[in-house]
Formats: sequence, structure tokens, C-alpha cells
Amino acid sequence: MRDQRGSATILRCRVRTPDGSSIAGARVFFMSSPVPVPEIAALSDDGGRVVLAAPAPGHYEIGAGAEGFDTASAGFDVGDEVEKSLEIVLTPFEQTPGEQ
Repeated sequence: MRDQRGSATILRCRVRTPDGSSIAGARVFFMSSPVPVPEIAALSDDGGRVVLAAPAPGHYEIGAGAEGFDTASAGFDVGDEVEKSLEIVLTPFEQTPGEQ
């Protein structure tokens, strides 16, 4: 539960491929939130992990992208939990014939 100061919910995200491999260096960012949040992106570590903070209860949408992958997003709700985990799966671009 949140304490009386109303501290943020910690979001532990993992960015991965469809086969479960971690994606290092993925950009993870808020696309929408119930309150204003900075327009910045966090970069995932070698394990595809990134930690963000959801400052208030409500519905959030997080996006993620990485070189060579399609961008993806995940929506979720934050209540009074202290911590929340989610995964975002990025699919590799499909090359068209003649592209390199």
C-alpha cells in the first residue's frame, strides 16, 4: 500500500522479443497518464529492464521502441500498490526484399 505521503508506484518493466530474449537499449516512455509526467525516455539495461515511477493512481500507457524493432505499447492501471511489473514485447522489423 502507498504510505500517507502518496508516494509513487514503482514500475518494473522488461522489454523483450517474442522468444523471450531481453532487449538492451530500448527506449521506454509514458504515452499517456492521468497526471502530467516528463517527456523523457528511460533506456533498458542489458537484461531489458527499466524502472519508472507512476506518480498517481489511474490509467497509464507506456511505449517502447528499439532499433530494428516495431514500437509497442502496454496499458495498465495503477491503484494503491507500491510496485507493479509489466513486460513489453517488441517484434523485429520484417525486411522487404531488396532492403539491407
